[in-house]
Amino acid sequence: MTNVWQHHMAAMILENDTSKTREIEDSSDAELLRQFRAGNKEALRLILRRYESSVIGYLTNYTKDPDHARDLTQETFLRLIKYPPKAVKGDSLRPWIFSVARNLAHDSWRKRKHTVELEQAPEACSENPGTRLHRLDAKHLLATLSDDLRDVVTLRIYGELKFNEIAEQLNIPLGTALWRMRHAMEKLKHQLENRD
Repeated sequence: MTNVWQHHMAAMILENDTSKTREIEDSSDAELLRQFRAGNKEALRLILRRYESSVIGYLTNYTKDPDHARDLTQETFLRLIKYPPKAVKGDSLRPWIFSVARNLAHDSWRKRKHTVELEQAPEACSENPGTRLHRLDAKHLLATLSDDLRDVVTLRIYGELKFNEIAEQLNIPLGTALWRMRHAMEKLKHQLENRD
């Protein structure tokens, strides 16, 4: 799938019309979606630019596998291309994109009967050892949370979703999303205090 995605993205980049990009770069997600549905490839490029890195971050945290996260990110945006939503709530595609990403990751985990591993990515070996230790420590701490708590934390931190968007995506009341975040932060704080 990676080669198809890379080919598609390379073709889009080569066709880049910077004058069209400048005209629409400040547009809302709803407007970009409307323009993309009308055939404007620049609108899709802007959507990808807005969300690709945060989706990769979210899925890397979710899957614990950067390569698999990139594949799932590609599949997420392919779903946007093939089955764009007819409308978005609140002019933002963020909840729709992260909902698709989360569902794909969950389905993939079930299909692969994926086991969570904390050691990751060959490129991690080249980073500063202190940074790598901090990143792995954060992943280890998140892995200690229950799925329902971890989902709220990762959607908030990596997905940059608002609590009402998290509640909608997880199909839970807003108060429950807020409680889970507070409870998760208390657990993480307690674990950090007990380490010293």
